[in-house]
Amino acid sequence: MEIENELGNIFPEKNAETVRSLMADEGSKRLMIREIGRRLLDSPSITYGQSNFDQMICILSTAKFDYGDDEPVMVGRMIVDYSRRRDVLPYVIDHIPKSENKERVVRRQELGERCFIGLSLFYDKLQRRYERQSAPHPEFYREVGISAFRREGLPEIADNFKNWETFVRETFAWMNE
Repeated sequence: MEIENELGNIFPEKNAETVRSLMADEGSKRLMIREIGRRLLDSPSITYGQSNFDQMICILSTAKFDYGDDEPVMVGRMIVDYSRRRDVLPYVIDHIPKSENKERVVRRQELGERCFIGLSLFYDKLQRRYERQSAPHPEFYREVGISAFRREGLPEIADNFKNWETFVRETFAWMNE
């Protein structure tokens, strides 16, 4: 992660060796990244790291539920990747098996990601679709997303799907305004 290199720029030169030794310890490294995430949330004008992805991982590391070491990276990658797309919401047709719909088949993991992004950042749009267009209830997309991640061999994301969904929705609510 690039943020590790940037930590040297945050702390004075005389402390650089101390920072490097702390980053070598996984527990200390996780605490430092979590602290940077807290500071980013408290002061959005502060920037750390070379990319938005680094900042996203730091912010996601502030989640207050148990998660695996790779989960903030996986969730951050989904958010950054889908922030560059126009069509991010899941559709029922995406869930139809390949034999019935060859044009709109979406890989399971991508379907899980679309469900996660839709529920996390665009929940109101999914709810409006449900109310006005007879689309499935958002809970349907939650179950599909969980199932897709589990089938793709990502049980840690499946197990924490609802936790990450809620955390991302609350933390990045400004994106949906």
